[in-house]
Parts: sequence; structure tokens; C-alpha cells
Amino acid sequence: ANPHALTLLDNYRYQHLVFNDDIQGTGAVASAGILAALRIRGESMAELANQKILICGAGSAGLGVANAVAHAMMQELGITPRDSFDRFYLVDEHGLIGRGKTDITYTQRPFQRADLDNELSLIET
Repeated sequence: ANPHALTLLDNYRYQHLVFNDDIQGTGAVASAGILAALRIRGESMAELANQKILICGAGSAGLGVANAVAHAMMQELGITPRDSFDRFYLVDEHGLIGRGKTDITYTQRPFQRADLDNELSLIET
């Protein structure tokens, strides 16, 4: 995806009707899949707040998923942004976005794990 896609979406989303399929489309489809999985397990949407969500890829698509699910938690379940973001583990090509990682974007920052070291492998995470 375009390295400026999230910035462009953030800058213009309230001024123009915009839709970025890589960010918002992926987020919507993944959110629907997570909610459907909860329903299949016989659980309500409220159970979403108790899930640990690991996302492989911290680019625009992965962040689209993380933001869509996090905002669903906040809007539908009334949990705080911090509690919502703390349910996520984002892993990029170097490993977990964790404590001590400095080369992250402003859109990755809310999901940075303060309780785990940076660059843990997928298995370690």
C-alpha cells in the first residue's frame, strides 16, 4: 500500500467522502469475521473485550483491522481506548511492536506494547 495512505485518509476523511479499500475494507471484513467467529462459538459481542488479538502485519491493512476492531470495542462495548488497544499484539517484519521500538508511525503508537520487549518473534508473542 501507499506509505502515505493512512495519513491521507486521516487528513481528508472528515472533509470528503473517501474510502480506502486496503485500510477500511480489510478492517470491515476482518471485523465481520471476528464477530461471526464469536457467534459460532455461542458468545456475544461483549466477549470481544476479552479476546487477545494478534495481527501479522503492521502496515495500512493490519492497522485497518486493528483500528476497526478497537473502535468496535469502544463504540459497542463502551470500553476505554487504552483497554481496547491493550487487547492487540501487532507483529511486523521485525517482530512485535513492543517496548523500546522507536521507529514506528503515529498510527502504530496506540498499539505499541509497553509490557513486552520489542521484536519478539511471532511464536514468542
